[in-house]
Amino acid sequence: MLFTRRELNRLVWPLIGEQILAVTVGMADTVMVAYCGEAAMSGVALSDSISFLLLQVFAALCTGGAVVVSQHLGRGDADSAGRAAGHLVWITGGVAVVMAAAGLWFREPLLRGLFGGVEEEVMRQALAYFTIISFSFPFLGIYNAGAALLRSIGATGVSLWVAVLMNGINVAGNAWLIYGRGMGAAGAAVASLVARAVAAVVIFAFLWHRHTPFSLRTGLACRPQARTVAAILRIGVPSGIENGMFQIGKLLVQRLVAGFGTVAIAANAAAGNIACIATIPGSAISLALLSVVGRCMGARRPDEAALDTKRLLKAAFLSMAVLNAAVWLCLDPVVGLYNLSGPTQAATVQLMHWHCVFAALLWTPSFCLPSALRGAGDVAFTMKVSIASMWVFRIGGSYVLAQGFGLGVLGVWMAIFLDWGFRALLFFLRFRQGAWRTRDVLR
Repeated sequence: MLFTRRELNRLVWPLIGEQILAVTVGMADTVMVAYCGEAAMSGVALSDSISFLLLQVFAALCTGGAVVVSQHLGRGDADSAGRAAGHLVWITGGVAVVMAAAGLWFREPLLRGLFGGVEEEVMRQALAYFTIISFSFPFLGIYNAGAALLRSIGATGVSLWVAVLMNGINVAGNAWLIYGRGMGAAGAAVASLVARAVAAVVIFAFLWHRHTPFSLRTGLACRPQARTVAAILRIGVPSGIENGMFQIGKLLVQRLVAGFGTVAIAANAAAGNIACIATIPGSAISLALLSVVGRCMGARRPDEAALDTKRLLKAAFLSMAVLNAAVWLCLDPVVGLYNLSGPTQAATVQLMHWHCVFAALLWTPSFCLPSALRGAGDVAFTMKVSIASMWVFRIGGSYVLAQGFGLGVLGVWMAIFLDWGFRALLFFLRFRQGAWRTRDVLR
């Protein structure tokens, strides 16, 4: 067996710690910004909905690179793994620079075009935040590429400690710039910029100087090779289209929510923030599946890939059920941290009650199973299903339920749960049917 139960635990637990840090610091950002008022919190939420769209593009490239490196390592080809790692860093860094330039150039038309109906103070905060956060995209791109490479070799403990450093700087910077200097949303953006820059430097230095199964230094010096680039893009492009379309869908839904007023925007942002807590173990296992399935398929062991997937899915179901029950019980004090008005707090609690139920039942097959399929190279299917489900259920359903049936922001969340259910069904059938076993990413 390539992965014993102990090795799977050693891979997953640091990823859970990393997800906990990402979520809690994201909550800390929102709570700290909420100190400046609901307009500032809403502005950051609207700005992030666009920046996440840009970031998902090169995050998908990291997925492609991680799968290719994992499969090369599974075949025992360290030289090809190093070459793929170097190509990943160059591609991701270049795309991130382009995304930063595009974000800075088009920030105002984007924000005003999508959310022009919001209050002027919300728009002012959104523009201030987005202008600064755009400069962090190249650093975040390098950090994501480095973290993906560490996951591909199972060194998730290193990425955890880098995440601790990054998030510690972010929280300390928020405390100083928001509370001490009164900079509001702009202060949160500056803190994130500095934290991402430090994390990128540290993770790159580790991969450059420390021993790994592949040589990043040699890989970066290699001339571009069409076969390696094609292998990365074969995974990265469909994943990028899927992620990009998903974020476009979120933007369209966010635009719908923005039309319901500041209370709906703030409740949606706070509930979305808290919902990330309820998906921590599933998100960690989803990341682990890319590496585990990739290594197994690279070694031409599809039966082991299926067995490890089932093991990790069982762990995800159990942990998601336990965690969502705990979140349900702790909702009132957690929502109270956001300093929301009475109507906003009530709406947030209502959204989270529904989320806890459906996350425990549907989130794992909806998001963990497609990660396993991507690790095997079955990316075209996951892309088609995700895009179709998003347009029909998440977007179409949002407008029908929120506007047609007058459910408001609750209708938007109900449409999301319909999306999860459809995805879960089709991904389960695909995994059971077994077509993914014959994929060859490195052909």
